[in-house]
Amino acid sequence: MMGRGLVEPLDLAHAANPPSHPGLLDLLGDQLHAHDYDMRWFLGELARTRVYQRSSRPRQQPVNTARRHFAVGLLKPLTPEQYAWATMEATGFLQDARTSTLAKLKSDAKKKAGKKEPKKASGASGKDPSDTPKKGSVRPGPTPGEVEAALSKAVDGHVKTFVTHFAVDGGQKTSFSATAPQALFLVNGPLLRKWLKPTKTNLTGRLAKLDDAAAIAEELYMSILNRPPTDSEQTEVADYLQKVTNRNDAVTEFTWALLLSAEFRFNH
Repeated sequence: MMGRGLVEPLDLAHAANPPSHPGLLDLLGDQLHAHDYDMRWFLGELARTRVYQRSSRPRQQPVNTARRHFAVGLLKPLTPEQYAWATMEATGFLQDARTSTLAKLKSDAKKKAGKKEPKKASGASGKDPSDTPKKGSVRPGPTPGEVEAALSKAVDGHVKTFVTHFAVDGGQKTSFSATAPQALFLVNGPLLRKWLKPTKTNLTGRLAKLDDAAAIAEELYMSILNRPPTDSEQTEVADYLQKVTNRNDAVTEFTWALLLSAEFRFNH
């Protein structure tokens, strides 16, 4: 969560390599034990600390000193799983997958209900009154938990693809280095190309329908980086749209550029 451990390297905890903050390490261990090793509570406590919420830009101390003393947030890449889910969400693929998953769950539930054996007929009409749905009644749909579980299963192959390309060999590390296969996967890989192909509902499809450059820039930056564009970024988008005659190509290139940016790839 912090980008580095209290002991670095992480797997060399011994007397000759003491933790940077031994008192903090003892406190965390004692509290984790006191809360019966509740990792949900533990991670929540870490997320609420000022240390976790610090920017990666140091204010006063030299960068290396600030990093050693957790006075600055470390620039660290998303995990392969986080990267996969973030990319699917940003491109709009995940929303389409969620819609398809919900429709399938409802269809399967309807088919399952139709396969149930009918109850014995009774009365003059030959129908059991209990078989007639009450006026205004609605069949219960899948719960949010069921939808998310089914969605995770549906996109599991895509997540595994990201893990294959971005997982770190040799165990847990806090350092980062990009590789040529990773770059080729992002630039030329068929999976990302498919997600960026404009459809009626995905991000590039929505952008292609917009006529105003400011609206395109707003939708683009909010969808991918979760922030509005700066004035210079709005100008850059407007200038590029004027140069490129094919609107689909223009919005696809811009979407691609932001997905490959350091701001999207890293926690900072």
